[in-house]
Amino acid sequence: MDEETVAVLWENLESWISDYDWKSAFIMTFLVIAFELFLLELCRTCQKKIAEKNIQKESSSNSLKEEDTFLKNLGYENWPRAPLPPKKGN
Repeated sequence: MDEETVAVLWENLESWISDYDWKSAFIMTFLVIAFELFLLELCRTCQKKIAEKNIQKESSSNSLKEEDTFLKNLGYENWPRAPLPPKKGN
């Protein structure tokens, strides 16, 4: 920024603070910072919840794949279509 611009802004700030109460400017600044921190924490919480849901979806799909693999290793992948052995009594 140009030095003139900074000087003009500084003078405006000083005149505003001297015309009004400097305590109110301090309180407003504090409230703005507190509000920003609240929003940041809210966003972090939302991101964590979304990440946890994605992890749960991935783990559930992985567990389903593991169950399918387990059944295939046991030979049950064709279980409903496998022919029954003949009965011995007839």
